[in-house]
Amino acid sequence: IMVTDESIVKSLVHVEFLQCAILASQYRFARRNFQTISTKDSEIYLRFHYLRGIIHFACDETHQAISEWRHCITTPSQSVSKIIISAWKKMAIANCLLCEMDDEEEFFNKTKDTKNLKEYLLALPNGTSTAVSRFFTGG
Repeated sequence: IMVTDESIVKSLVHVEFLQCAILASQYRFARRNFQTISTKDSEIYLRFHYLRGIIHFACDETHQAISEWRHCITTPSQSVSKIIISAWKKMAIANCLLCEMDDEEEFFNKTKDTKNLKEYLLALPNGTSTAVSRFFTGG
């Protein structure tokens, strides 16, 4: 594939760097070398935030990981990709772990407006596209 846009090439190289760092279990090294990307390619954008979420999670930065996975889930899209589904799964697991880490009083203050624990843990972030919302709600 011939790519002429330099920003796409730099973005793709950084995403591949993140993937290699994860495969080598070099999470802290990757975390120290995070860069921003500038791309209109949705696949690169999704992979970038998904992989950053994995790295944050491995570095015990659960809130930052959830934030990265929310970027994936709330990216405007006409269809649902495997990355979006994986990001939602990881976000749900991270939310469970956060609930376990929080003390009971803090947890109940966070969830007092939700109907139940399951709804809180599996909720889609505000701004989720209609296509993604339909996929997860079965509508």
